Amino acid sequence: MRTTLVKLCFLTLFVCSGCDVNKNEVPGTYAVQGLRHHLDTLRVLPNGSYERTLRSKAAGHVLFRNRSTWTYAGSRLILHDYLLDEDEDLGPKTMSDLGAMTCDLPVEKRLNKIVIYYREDGNDSFYYKKL
Repeated sequence: MRTTLVKLCFLTLFVCSGCDVNKNEVPGTYAVQGLRHHLDTLRVLPNGSYERTLRSKAAGHVLFRNRSTWTYAGSRLILHDYLLDEDEDLGPKTMSDLGAMTCDLPVEKRLNKIVIYYREDGNDSFYYKKL
């Protein structure tokens, strides 16, 4: 009986790993996991806009802040005017000089939490996790 219960618990944990995320589940506040130099917060709003704040962990000051729009299609979050952050120890002026672009990021459920992968190549050392 106990072995069956343990197996059922593991099955339940992994059933929704990789499950598709519905568009109405996407809005919320996310934080990037695994960054060494920056604190990256993304607020995805139900009205189709998002707000992003990138702060220096060491100094605490804002390196980059923007607000733009998002769309969702096929388990992909499309963020317009998004700055790719390589977690380098840069100052605010350097960050703003990098320029923003439209990014198409994969979204899925991982252990029942919505995550937005930061890299397309499957490297999940950096990802947004819904708080």
